[in-house]
Amino acid sequence: MEVPHDISYYQRRGGELKLDRSNYLDHWRDLSNYVSPRTSRFLASDRQKQGYTRNSYIYDNTATMSLRALSAGMMSGITSPTRPWLQYRTGYRELDESRNVKIWLEDVRNITMEAFLRSNLYTVLPQVYSDLGLYATSAFALLEDEEDTFRAMHFPVGSYMLGASPRGNVDTCFREYQMTVGQLVQRFGKDNVSHSVRNAFERCNYDAWIDVVHAIEPNRDYKRNAKPWRSVYYELGGTSRNQGAPTTGNQFLSDMGFDEFPIIAPRWQTIGEDVYGIGPGMEALSDIKMLQPEQKRTLHALDKMVSPP
Repeated sequence: MEVPHDISYYQRRGGELKLDRSNYLDHWRDLSNYVSPRTSRFLASDRQKQGYTRNSYIYDNTATMSLRALSAGMMSGITSPTRPWLQYRTGYRELDESRNVKIWLEDVRNITMEAFLRSNLYTVLPQVYSDLGLYATSAFALLEDEEDTFRAMHFPVGSYMLGASPRGNVDTCFREYQMTVGQLVQRFGKDNVSHSVRNAFERCNYDAWIDVVHAIEPNRDYKRNAKPWRSVYYELGGTSRNQGAPTTGNQFLSDMGFDEFPIIAPRWQTIGEDVYGIGPGMEALSDIKMLQPEQKRTLHALDKMVSPP
């Protein structure tokens, strides 16, 4: 069955994925407010709020520091850049015991570890582990890069929606975020952006922010001359040209694909057919919320003892 190529299809599917994610949003907001206020983006415009004071719910940062310790412990115990934590096997015992095969696998591992060091993977992984401990779900992309072979791009919680295959593996990711006019033109070309972005670029308004959606899903009309995963970028609310006149709507930026699913979306623990995970942050939330008024009252009592009315 061929999947429609118009934007209405992606809007409809994105809405369905948002509906599935909506059950987790309130819980994630509480976790963000009480533990890590600057690691979430529930709206694309939240990017502009990172410099504001967002920790008004936190009077005791024990949970915040505990999350940092958890992330550091997972980083050092699982993917420490100071030791060869990766090892390859062929899957056949006879080959694995061959001396020449061992040497070749060792060389491949060394090449892989060097590529990890050249990339930004080790700066992204601590945030991934932090998301896992707090929100029980994380997501990041591994994309080809001309300078560093590949680059990792972390997705803040609240900015993406996930879908799973019948096997329970994540195979779909819709992400809503913002790019500047200059970034859009540099990334997709002047001829592919919307009329409004093109006008802004020609007026040298390079730093205006534009809402963008990136959708990656299985190509259900996959053939040998296509990619197994479809990758689509489009603007939200851009103006396009229709028979010479500008019209308001969503503008396709790119419709390409991937040979392999580029999104890594670990979950701490999943139940049944759930797409999003549950984890220790969710279990500790009630204690974390109870700690804040207790600490606030303690500080008030201490203030009255030191400086009585």
